[in-house]
Amino acid sequence: MRQYLFAISRQFTRDAELNELYASLAIRHFCLALISTFVPLYFIKVGFSLQQIFIYYAIVVSTQLIGIPVAAKFASRYGFKHSMMISSPLTVMFFVILYSINDVNWLLVSVAGVFCGLGNIFFRMGMHLNTAKNSHGSKRGTEIGTIKIVESIFKAVAPLIGGLILAFLNYQTLFLVVCVCLIASSIPLFLSKDYHEPIHFDMLKSLKNHKIHHTMSFLASGVEYDANSVVWPIAIFYILGGSYEKIGWLASTSLLIGVVVLFITGKWVNKNRKLVMKITSFGLVITWLFRSVTQSGIQLFALESVYNSLENGYYVAGDATIYDRSEVQGLMKYIFYYQVMLNLGRLIFFILLICIPHYEFGLLLGVIGSLVMNFA
Repeated sequence: MRQYLFAISRQFTRDAELNELYASLAIRHFCLALISTFVPLYFIKVGFSLQQIFIYYAIVVSTQLIGIPVAAKFASRYGFKHSMMISSPLTVMFFVILYSINDVNWLLVSVAGVFCGLGNIFFRMGMHLNTAKNSHGSKRGTEIGTIKIVESIFKAVAPLIGGLILAFLNYQTLFLVVCVCLIASSIPLFLSKDYHEPIHFDMLKSLKNHKIHHTMSFLASGVEYDANSVVWPIAIFYILGGSYEKIGWLASTSLLIGVVVLFITGKWVNKNRKLVMKITSFGLVITWLFRSVTQSGIQLFALESVYNSLENGYYVAGDATIYDRSEVQGLMKYIFYYQVMLNLGRLIFFILLICIPHYEFGLLLGVIGSLVMNFA
């Protein structure tokens, strides 16, 4: 543990580009964690049915799919950090529009979904490309583990703060706080120039000649991601009787426990990425099975703590593996392919939920998604 802490401390002095990324991600993930758990619940509060919520998220993901080529071309021409920077005003616009939604107004909902989707894809495209470019193969597990630790520490306290703001103030105050933090998250990226040479790539060729089990794993990751980020908060909301304080406390404490596992996982990932992914993805399957039947707060706490630990381990190893492959197959080409498959899996997930609008069905899809992720 001491050696790993020393290795982490060295990350903050050795590479200025990664330091800027750490700082920017820490601020961004803190501000989004303030509210991300509560966005689906906000729609419930203003009168949306579950089916209408799933339609909204289908709009978000469809926008991301359509926006991937635009974000990829923008990042390849103007630079990866510029892609991350432009995501902040787009996401701020999303929250400004969300602020004005007081009932089921599909014009506002659709526009909000478009801004949310564009903000997400410009950020994720730039972030993945930037991390893949600046991380180092033999130490990539430790470096990505460091990113996840920084993210998780800030994310751990955010849901509790968000829940308290909602309990004692309102959603509008929370939206304002998030918007200010989002703007601040871009500041570290301005500390150095975005040195970049344009990358030329063929988008259609980028989607060809990939192993089928890699494609299946990315599709399943998209399903599992939204089962956890959208459907599971709705399930918790009903199980805990709609208490924002309890939801925030649950999210914060379980995320903090997950941080501890990251201190170990990053070192293991440097040695055997595939083994870490297999073990953690199998654990996620078991956790999702228990999630689908849990009914008490104590069970929720235990499951959330285990889930966050396993998820952190899986995605440290998974991201490191994706960046390894991008070095071999082409940086822009592979990240483009990964984002298309991930978001296609997310869209399939929401289409299925629109047809069968029950959160229990979403939890079942989470089980299936975590199982197919083993194909990575």
